[in-house]
Amino acid sequence: MNEDTIRDIYYVEHKWNPHFFYLSPKSFCQDLEKNGPDLYLDLFHAMYQEESDYICPYTENDFSLRKELCNNGTTIIYQLITPSPVLSPLTRCVYFCCQLDKQQYFYYTSELAHTGDYLLCGWTKDEAHLIFHSDASTLEEELEEVKKLFKEVELYDRCSDRLQSLCKRKSSLPSRRKDASRRTYLGRRNTLYN
Repeated sequence: MNEDTIRDIYYVEHKWNPHFFYLSPKSFCQDLEKNGPDLYLDLFHAMYQEESDYICPYTENDFSLRKELCNNGTTIIYQLITPSPVLSPLTRCVYFCCQLDKQQYFYYTSELAHTGDYLLCGWTKDEAHLIFHSDASTLEEELEEVKKLFKEVELYDRCSDRLQSLCKRKSSLPSRRKDASRRTYLGRRNTLYN
């Protein structure tokens, strides 16, 4: 496998998946469920459409999609088992989690670490990369850990919303400094150029 292919796999797993998943989670999951591995094969072919001699390193047999219903069917987890990673931080599996009644979504990855172990990671909609502790030795155990972690997403969202509201409220408070505009970069710049 050449460097370009490895870079493209990384891009799909760590950039493309979370971006398009969070952009339109329901549509993305419908496409994933309908097209399965073909969604990824089409993407790899589209990346190299100008190269007539391109041969995709994967076939539909290299991927496996599993749909897991949880919480009386209100939560869906798509477990996409990917080809065995050739180096860190490529993935062996990715998870698209959807809690439909609360419209909460999260993207998890099972990434090969430089030690040969796997790290259970997550990507937020604002592209933050999180690493979770994982004792899973199999994909079944890992799926159970993802289920537990995804139950906590609502708590994280509430904390994040509360923190954002506190920051907004604090920023609307008047400054305690005298003539605060002169002490900021923007204030100094305006003073210099006016």
